[in-house]
Amino acid sequence: ARAALLGAVVLVAVALRLWMALTTELTDTAALITLRMSEHLAHGQGFVYNPGEHVLGTTAPLYAMLLALGIKAGLPGLAFGKGLTILADASLCVAVYTWLRTLGQERAGRLAALLVALSPRLVHWSVSGMGMSLVTLGAICTWIAFARGRYRTAYAILALLFIARWDSLVLTLAFTLAVTFRQRRLPLGGLAVFALVVAPWVAFATWYFGSPIPVTWAAKAAVQSRVLGPAIAPYWRELVH
Repeated sequence: ARAALLGAVVLVAVALRLWMALTTELTDTAALITLRMSEHLAHGQGFVYNPGEHVLGTTAPLYAMLLALGIKAGLPGLAFGKGLTILADASLCVAVYTWLRTLGQERAGRLAALLVALSPRLVHWSVSGMGMSLVTLGAICTWIAFARGRYRTAYAILALLFIARWDSLVLTLAFTLAVTFRQRRLPLGGLAVFALVVAPWVAFATWYFGSPIPVTWAAKAAVQSRVLGPAIAPYWRELVH
């Protein structure tokens, strides 16, 4: 009965997102930047926005590489990306249920899965063409691994999240503090796994782009400093939340 109920929630999540995608054709403008880089990569023109200019212009390089694989296979890039993120949101329903059930809160897990399925914000991002749903799923899987004490698995996921979005380093820091507090020692083995997984990407990005940190960071900081004034951390309240 629990499996049937969870399956129904997943179907609701997928149906709602497909309906939203088809009726609104919502696409975030930033998704088109990533899509263009993916198309150039798939067609052998380099992992770039403008051929010949080695600039990491997407905040989501791992998502861009996944799109490139789909395009290389002959699939329409934008539709393929939205399909991936819709499936990621469906998996997120299962993930939050699993997380809370692991913590002994099975009934709360069912409610959480339903809230994920119906969340307007999650629906919006899952059909926008961005890779946020994959990042969210990865973050929840990290905490599932934490609840089960599988720290090295969690650090492998965190490493992939760093390639997916570099600012997931904030989550890595929070996770490391949590594990250190629980074990009363630094998780050196897990940190070594993290370093081994991210090392090839960091080496490649540094060689190819000059840095593994996207230029979008500097661009957003410049815009925010003009719009919001010289605040040191204009979004600190949201970050803490």
